[in-house]
Amino acid sequence: PFPVPQEELLRLMDQNRQLFYRLNVNSEWTDMIPIPGTFKAKKATLETGVDNGAIVIFSRDHNEDVSVFSDDELYAMTFHENHWSVPVRLTTNSQLEVNVQVKWVGDRYLIVWSGDQDNDITTRQDKYLYSAVVSRDGTLLNTAASIGPAFEQDGFPYPILGVHDGEGVLLWESVERTYQGETNSIVWEQKYTGSWSNPIDTGISLSGVHDAAVYETDGGCLAILNDGSRIWPLYYNGLEWTGGKDIADIRASGLSHQDIDYSYRSGQDLDVGLIARIGLDKEVDPSTPSGIYHASLPVLPDLAFAAMQDGPSVKKIGKTVTLDMEIVNQGGIPSQDYNVEIFSDGE
Repeated sequence: PFPVPQEELLRLMDQNRQLFYRLNVNSEWTDMIPIPGTFKAKKATLETGVDNGAIVIFSRDHNEDVSVFSDDELYAMTFHENHWSVPVRLTTNSQLEVNVQVKWVGDRYLIVWSGDQDNDITTRQDKYLYSAVVSRDGTLLNTAASIGPAFEQDGFPYPILGVHDGEGVLLWESVERTYQGETNSIVWEQKYTGSWSNPIDTGISLSGVHDAAVYETDGGCLAILNDGSRIWPLYYNGLEWTGGKDIADIRASGLSHQDIDYSYRSGQDLDVGLIARIGLDKEVDPSTPSGIYHASLPVLPDLAFAAMQDGPSVKKIGKTVTLDMEIVNQGGIPSQDYNVEIFSDGE
């Protein structure tokens, strides 16, 4: 035996890395099955489609130099009719690609990610959002193309990608502005209906989203955002976005924003599962105990009857009676217009 240099060992490990998947058949999970064509795969993202379909997006290091991370390229392959397609290459620009998001939109997979043109994360005005489109059988329908203008703030923009009525809905923040001593960003919206619409200012301000989970709801789209300090919802009714009250204050609980997951339940509630480090020290330390936190929280509008007053106090036949009703919203998202109906003896 002879010693293997660490860099060579890492290179060999990368060459032998492969993606695996499982299927749920008759309420039971199969054994791990390798995905063909995924040797050297890194940073995989999986999304389900329709008819038991799915897509996986992964990166691959082409020069096999683990010390250079900016030359990874993105690939996509789909699971359709019980087999995986051949991987298709999404990027050929040797840029740094992060924050990959993918949704099934209409009859295709819409993929969005952030890219840095000069691979230097400290420079400004060189980071863009990119998108590509892949069919259910793995055919590349639209090659990678930039979306919108260059980003002016530090760090990478985080694409918030959702679906509403068969259309792709994208939120992203850019252009720092200061209001009452606090620096926030303008949040822009774009829609995808075969091509991207022009950006529209939503009127919402954020302070740097770290991650997000987006769900389709009855008649709308629900986004749960995390900026490293708090978790809060945005709701889209097909016309506009409205923000809700904080679900959790990460700073007050002493939790790290790392390893936060969500699961949406149809109806009025969102299940929020937190797996995070305990204590004020946010550094990842194996010796620091970890805990699992769970809460079921109402984040959609939840209107309820609170009180009613009628007048005049002495009522006479044929005279008008005025009813003053108080309706309160117990949910976390502002309500839209609503109607109140009053019945007397079932009529």
